[in-house]
Amino acid sequence: MPIAGQIQTRMTRLLGGTALGLVLALPAVAGQAPETVVIEGTRSEDYKAELPTLSKLTEPLINTPQSIDVITEQLLKDRAVTNLNDALKAVPGISIGAGEFSWQGNNPTIRGFLARNDMFLDGVRDFGSYYRDPFNLGEIQVLEGPASVLFGRGSTGGVINQTTKTPLLTQFVTGSAVFGSDLTRRGTVDVNMPVPRAW
Repeated sequence: MPIAGQIQTRMTRLLGGTALGLVLALPAVAGQAPETVVIEGTRSEDYKAELPTLSKLTEPLINTPQSIDVITEQLLKDRAVTNLNDALKAVPGISIGAGEFSWQGNNPTIRGFLARNDMFLDGVRDFGSYYRDPFNLGEIQVLEGPASVLFGRGSTGGVINQTTKTPLLTQFVTGSAVFGSDLTRRGTVDVNMPVPRAW
């Protein structure tokens, strides 16, 4: 490499991140051919939900005229969610209350409207000021916008529907344990045992 090129390379490294370093780097970049990057692989479908679990919705989610965000069971497991507030943090349009309304329990706000009384469990209103633990949930759907045709009287922001786990035909036992500071202790066990036929 010529001495001039070495000096320019060293000056670019020295002044990297500054406007002067950018000016020195531009002529070198302009003379280079664009680099091609090829990425190969398959996209994971673990978090994709095609059909709603709510029986009132009969069409696939893509054909449903409602903005619906679905948090699948796999996503809840992968994020190690231990309360409903943590599950809802990733949903756009939801803000989590921190007790500023003096209410206890889960206080989500959907599109600026308090949704404390717009929470459902398997399509049935789940009222009450308490903290919900999603250990028994298979899916969480957040319907944004008015949904009174599906759920009855409610706020303008939308509703949160929690779907409980359903039994499966395979036998398994799974569990989790969480330990932390301030005497944090939490354990869950999920047992699925098919009932044998009596005939």
